[in-house]
Amino acid sequence: MVVIILIGISAAFSRDADELDEQSYVLNIGIDSGTVERLRVTVQFPTIADGASGSASKGSESEEEAQPPGYVVAEAEGASFSDCLNMLHYSIPRRVTFLHARQIFVSESLASSDYFPTLLKDIYFLRTFRHKATFIVTQGNAGTMVKAQQPLFGTRISKSIEAALESYRQHGFVPNATLNTVYLDFVTADASALAVYAGIGDKEDLNLPGETEKHGTQDSDYYAGDLPRSGDFPTEYFGAVVFSQDKMTLALTGYEMQMLSMLIGDFQYGGFQVQGIQEGDVVQVLARQVKKPQIKVDIAGPAPVIDVEIMLEGGPHQEISWEEERVVALRISEMLQEQFAEMMERFTTLGLDPMHFGEYAKIFFLTEDDWRAYNWMERMHDAQIHVAVKFVMRSQDVSTNYTR
Repeated sequence: MVVIILIGISAAFSRDADELDEQSYVLNIGIDSGTVERLRVTVQFPTIADGASGSASKGSESEEEAQPPGYVVAEAEGASFSDCLNMLHYSIPRRVTFLHARQIFVSESLASSDYFPTLLKDIYFLRTFRHKATFIVTQGNAGTMVKAQQPLFGTRISKSIEAALESYRQHGFVPNATLNTVYLDFVTADASALAVYAGIGDKEDLNLPGETEKHGTQDSDYYAGDLPRSGDFPTEYFGAVVFSQDKMTLALTGYEMQMLSMLIGDFQYGGFQVQGIQEGDVVQVLARQVKKPQIKVDIAGPAPVIDVEIMLEGGPHQEISWEEERVVALRISEMLQEQFAEMMERFTTLGLDPMHFGEYAKIFFLTEDDWRAYNWMERMHDAQIHVAVKFVMRSQDVSTNYTR
C-alpha cells in the first residue's frame, strides 16, 4: 500500500513537470496598432530552464529589445486580438497560457481609438485570461514597454513591477487598476474607468532644455515618461488615464492622481510644497489622509450637488516656527481646494466620474432601470461639486509616526 502511494505521488510530480515543460506562461502583454494587420501583440514570458540566456524577438536585434537572462519575447499581428493569439500559438512550440499574466499594456493611440471597446471586450472574455492583471496605458508603443522591462536588483520581473506599483499606489501616484475594474467600470453607468499611465522616461541628458516638462508647482506634477531622471530602469508608472464610456479621454499627472486618490480614499501619504512666510521660502510637507473622504450627494434638484470633505494631517520636513506651521497648514488647504475646483471642472466638462460619486447617488433609486433612466454620466456635465480640505499640522513624521 505504501509503495502504491509513493508511486502515485511520484507520477503526479512527473506530470506536473511535464506540464511546465509544455507551457509558456505569459508575464506581460503589449497591444498596439499593427503595421500590416489591425493589431500587434507582444508577449514576454520566462524560460523554464535555470540559467537560460536572454533573447530578442525574431527579427529584432537592437540592444533596446534584447531581453534580460531568463526571459524571451514574441510578437504577432492579426485582424483581432484572438487572431494575434492564434498566431502566437502557431509560432511558439509550447502551449501559451495567460493565467499568470501580471500586466496588460495598451498603447495610448489604441486606447483612444473607436476600436478600444471591442478590444477590451475580447480581452476580458478570453477564458484563459487573468482578470487581476494590472491594466496599463502606455504613452508610446506598448510593445516597446514590454521589451523594456528589467528585473530590479536581481528580483524577478514580476516581483519588480509589483513592488514598483505598490510603492506608487501608497503615494497615490497610480490607481489600483486591473482588467476586471477597468472592464466593469467601462460597461456600467456608475463611474469612469481608470488605468495606470506608463512610459519610457530615461533621459540621456538632464541638462538639455525641453527634455522634461513639469505641469504645475508640485514635484510630482509630471506625466509618465517625462520625469527628470535617468538610470538603468527606463520604465515609469506615473499618473493615470480616465476613460469615458467608449475610449480614453484624459491623462492625469502623478500629482493629479494623488489628488484623485484623496477623493477615492486610497491616498496613504505623500509630499507637498507651499510658500513659507518669507518670500522665496518653500516648505516641504509630508502628509497623510486621516480617514476616508466624507461624501454627500443630493439629487433633489435638476443637477446633482456633491459635497466632499477631505481631512489630512502632516508635518514639515524642516524645522519651522509654530506661527509658520499655522500659515503653511492654511495655505495647503487653500491650495488643494483651488486645485480640486479646477479638476472637478475638467471632469464635469467631459462628463467623467472617476471618483465613483455615482455609487452614492444610486442608493436613492429602487430599481436598476430607474437608475439607468436617470443617466448619471450625462448628468455629470451639470454636476456641482464642492471639495473642502482640512489640513492639520503635526510635529511628527506621518509615514513612520516618529515623534520629533
